[in-house]
Amino acid sequence: MTELLTRAKGIAKASIVFALLLVFVCGITTNETYAFAINPNIVTRKAARDTVYLFHGKSLKNLKFIWRNRADYHKKLYEISDGAIIFRSHEAGYIRSKKKYRNFVLHAEWAWLNPQENGNSGILIYIQKPDVVWPECIQVNYKNQHAGDFISMKGTFFPQAKNKPKGVVPILNKPSEKPIGEWNTCKVVCEGGSVMVYVNGVFQNKATNVTLKPGYIGFQMEGLPVKFRDMYIVKE
Repeated sequence: MTELLTRAKGIAKASIVFALLLVFVCGITTNETYAFAINPNIVTRKAARDTVYLFHGKSLKNLKFIWRNRADYHKKLYEISDGAIIFRSHEAGYIRSKKKYRNFVLHAEWAWLNPQENGNSGILIYIQKPDVVWPECIQVNYKNQHAGDFISMKGTFFPQAKNKPKGVVPILNKPSEKPIGEWNTCKVVCEGGSVMVYVNGVFQNKATNVTLKPGYIGFQMEGLPVKFRDMYIVKE
């Protein structure tokens, strides 16, 4: 009888452990959206249900064009080929999301077309209206050998930009871009007033105490040929 009771207690303990593990796993599954939003190391395409594709190879329905000269002929300024949107024009402007965002993780890829030119572009975070070239926002620079720099645009304030020439906050590590012509990946994590930037997996910058209101997300053209692809956000 004693042996049977011992075995029964062992089985009961194992059942309790299994039940606790099951609750833990279910908790992870339930909260995976929150985890994706705050931990940049585990953001993957697994979070498809929370993903908004700004451009994913074909449709531009989630983007709006803003050009310096305000001319309505943007279809002549770009082409879509092999899953990328390609800008060969020397016009200055940007394409932005039609919706505003505050807390999110952004994935975007870019490549330069001409090795002879020192490419310059960027991601515009928290764009505020009016739609002008250039708007109030924070720019995550794509400039060749400076990808990941922050630029405070229209006087946007955050502590790291204070007293910096023209509000430029340089990258924290060595440039991590790939050779001109190859695709680069940029990940921007915006959470609770902070903005973190990763270029090809390398942590390059961080801004804190950003006070801008929720804003649009834009992709900048500064007059040099550039192409973009796979632009999507994972919302909190």
